[in-house]
Amino acid sequence: MGVKFDVADSTNLISAMRNNLTNVNAIIDRLHAGSRHLIGQLDAGVLQGAAFTAGRGLFCELIIPAITKLSQAVDDLQAELASYEYAHSVVAEEGDLDHDDLKQALRDSEDQLRLIEQQIEQNKDLFTQANGLYPGFDDTGNLMHQSQVLEQLKAQVGIEIDLLEKKIAKLEWFVADVSNYFSDSLQVMKLATQAATELNKVAVETDGSYYTNGVNLLLIQALLEAKISTNDHAPDADGVYHSLEFASNLSYDKLLEWLASEEGQQLRWLALEDPRLFNSMLRNAMVYKVDGNPVGALGAALDYLKQHGWVAFAGGEIFLEKFKTWGDWDMKRYLDEEYHPAPGAFDLRDEQGRDVRSDVFGNVNYGIMLGLWGVDLETALKGANSGNAAGVNAGVNHDELDDRAVAFGFELYKKYPNGTLTKEKYFEELANAKLFE
Repeated sequence: MGVKFDVADSTNLISAMRNNLTNVNAIIDRLHAGSRHLIGQLDAGVLQGAAFTAGRGLFCELIIPAITKLSQAVDDLQAELASYEYAHSVVAEEGDLDHDDLKQALRDSEDQLRLIEQQIEQNKDLFTQANGLYPGFDDTGNLMHQSQVLEQLKAQVGIEIDLLEKKIAKLEWFVADVSNYFSDSLQVMKLATQAATELNKVAVETDGSYYTNGVNLLLIQALLEAKISTNDHAPDADGVYHSLEFASNLSYDKLLEWLASEEGQQLRWLALEDPRLFNSMLRNAMVYKVDGNPVGALGAALDYLKQHGWVAFAGGEIFLEKFKTWGDWDMKRYLDEEYHPAPGAFDLRDEQGRDVRSDVFGNVNYGIMLGLWGVDLETALKGANSGNAAGVNAGVNHDELDDRAVAFGFELYKKYPNGTLTKEKYFEELANAKLFE
């Protein structure tokens, strides 16, 4: 791709464009004021005669419309500069970026991760063989320690890969986004310059008529008919533009992270061990949870413990703690940190105009995870809409969009079983699901 982003250069570009637009606006304001004053004097009869009559025709039919079009182009530049400044702010927080260097660093990190994973697997095999052949093998402690160190290194490299992918995604988004800016308004300015040269060729007679022989009227006509489309992608209170794919990728990575976590594996084990007990555990967890008390209704909880034991009860506590609002398994907290420091849900959009509401991602992941664990949809929906009484509240209490998102997650799990749901499929399915209202 060969693209580089330099924070200082981009900052200087913004500063220069601001100054130039300020100067251009001042010139256009004076042109508008002078034109209005001239027409006003002619209409009032202060200025009379053939030359002034000719001047009025020129100004009303050609010059004023050209100034108006030029003013529209400057307004477009100002709006798109604001959009560019937003795009700059998104990428600049990552510092100077070189796409080729980032891609190479990503390849190197991925190679390193593969080597670490291979070594971990070799250690596991060696550990298994040693214990099988020589029970009580003295060196198993060293193997376990080495594996722990490798697991820590694997986690660090995984974090580095995530950071590199984030930087690459931002840089590629920036290039795609800003490539749409300024082109039409700059074309109008080019036409305005050429039109001014042609207007200077207009011949004016003493009787007030004027002639355009030898004047390229096509340039003037092209200026007056030029279309200006503002790519206004600056952030607002309701949406963040060109961010949907990155948010989707982040959500997918979090989904895999949660499923692979110790807590996720514990819940999966419980679900596979006794599906009916697991469903019962979740239903009771939703009932027992009370605001301000993580154990909930103690009498009922103790009764549940007698029947099913601490393992199932602990599973319920994991579920409540992880899926609670702003908990570790609530995507809203991560998307708000990334895009939207103000409270409340907001829309994420892509270049095709597809929207997904920010609190949908957590609900979809919730549906996928519970579907994977064999939980019935009715129980999952109760969890998503249980609000503060249960402490789960995957989204807005009794929000119809919550139910649709959870059900959508269930359907995704069914549609793509056995790990066939890729990051690309996850994004396309979400982007086309119309989960925003």
